[in-house]
Amino acid sequence: MKQPSTNRALLGPLAGTALLALSACSDLVISNPGITSETYTPQLLGYAANAGGMFVDVTGTPFPDAQAETNRVIEDALGRAHFGPTLPFFTEKPADYRSPYRVAMVFSPAPNANADRLCRGDTVPVAEDPGDTTVLAAFCNGTERLTSTRSWITAPAGPNDPAFDNLIRQTGIQLFPPDNFKRRGGGPRFRSN
Repeated sequence: MKQPSTNRALLGPLAGTALLALSACSDLVISNPGITSETYTPQLLGYAANAGGMFVDVTGTPFPDAQAETNRVIEDALGRAHFGPTLPFFTEKPADYRSPYRVAMVFSPAPNANADRLCRGDTVPVAEDPGDTTVLAAFCNGTERLTSTRSWITAPAGPNDPAFDNLIRQTGIQLFPPDNFKRRGGGPRFRSN
């Protein structure tokens, strides 16, 4: 009878150890792959920058007693989450804001919450017992969803916890991809050997 190779014999214990190590990471962000419409292009961030920045419409909060600090972290983390020009984000909408571009996000969305509803301005259902800190976010052009994602993390200690900053930054990376493969015929091409 053929003996399993040493590499194959070690694979199970190594995989188990890796999963155990990852489960200990309380700041591990899990994101659904972002959904990107065919109309998204990274150049839209330049248009938003030329208009003076981008409004972030935040619904709900994981830290009700620290909303101002939560907003500051959201603004800063999104500003570091994209490729392209310097783009300020702000959670207080200026009176003269006219740009159609905005980020809409809701904390603790219900599992069936739909990102299209965020861009249309509809009420998005929230979870009764959220457990982890979850955010559903969309990059919108008026009422059109350009990109969206859902991300979550084990409940961070507060808005200044690096895990919360990481949650928002990873969400932004999904919202503002550096390319749109749908505009180039559907996706990356892989060669077969």
